[in-house]
Amino acid sequence: IHIIPPINILLYLNIFLNILSKYLTNYLKYGKLYWHREKNFEWRNLFMATIKTSRKPLAGNKRSHSCRATRHMQKVNKQSVVLPDGTKAKLSAREIRASKKAA
Repeated sequence: IHIIPPINILLYLNIFLNILSKYLTNYLKYGKLYWHREKNFEWRNLFMATIKTSRKPLAGNKRSHSCRATRHMQKVNKQSVVLPDGTKAKLSAREIRASKKAA
């Protein structure tokens, strides 16, 4: 009887789950499973950009001609950027501009 060592079982399981993830991309949001020593399986998001900005929307009042105040929000101008390490991130336009000037 041939017994498969545990490392090979994990390797085959990883390959099987990666093949399965190709067919379930709508449910799994375009990611991939990777084997990690401490965490067993690690899910890596391949295409979705992670939000790395610390800026929040600005709240204020809209004023009509009759000076009636209604609340409104100015949202942050978030842009998707590829970082030097190859990951995608969503940063505000001001942060992107500041990092380009600093470089």
